[in-house]
Amino acid sequence: MKNIIKTLVIPTLIFTSCTVKKDLYIIDGSKSDGTLTLATEYDAAFRVKIDMQKAKQNASEKCKAWGYKEADFFDTGVTQAIGAGRRIIYKVQCLD
Repeated sequence: MKNIIKTLVIPTLIFTSCTVKKDLYIIDGSKSDGTLTLATEYDAAFRVKIDMQKAKQNASEKCKAWGYKEADFFDTGVTQAIGAGRRIIYKVQCLD
């Protein structure tokens, strides 16, 4: 019985404790509304660490290309289940 528990618990702990780094990508936007949607997908078995500094830089660059001054993230992100994975979505407002 102890061997069965070890066989099941140890791999579970190993895989669920792994952290993967992911970047957010612009998946939608409206120049007239000054809004962007950024997202990334990852395997649900892993924890995800998002490079928010890079995401803010990418969003700011897009907003500046549209004639805005900066970008402001609306929230902390919304997570959706997609099959065996997850998608996290952030909304961004371009500011004058």
